[in-house]
Amino acid sequence: MLQEADETFTFKNTEGSYRFSVHDILYFYSDRRKVTLVTDKGEYSFYEKLDSIEKQLEAGFVRIHQRYLVNAQKVEHIDRLHHGFGLRSIQEIVKRHGGNMEIQTDEKYFQIFLYIPAEKVRRQVH
Repeated sequence: MLQEADETFTFKNTEGSYRFSVHDILYFYSDRRKVTLVTDKGEYSFYEKLDSIEKQLEAGFVRIHQRYLVNAQKVEHIDRLHHGFGLRSIQEIVKRHGGNMEIQTDEKYFQIFLYIPAEKVRRQVH
């Protein structure tokens, strides 16, 4: 839940209640209803729909994929060579999950191919 007065995001999980400054949140990723909030200090999981979080945060957060919601203020660089938005963040996420990322470009378009082993994703859910 977003608290606008002091720009914090709060949630509860089995370990207790948490409150984070929106400015400290790097991104969220989800697997079904389990959402993980990522900061420089760690990862914190709770049950919610990523769509609901996106609606609460609206300004400043960008949905880069069905499962990822990124804090745009944390994107350090966007360049013409790599096009796109926050590719370094996407690449870090993919590498964290044992995968790799491939970028193909031409004069007008770019394509990003993300490869994440399904076996690794299934193991993290359980």
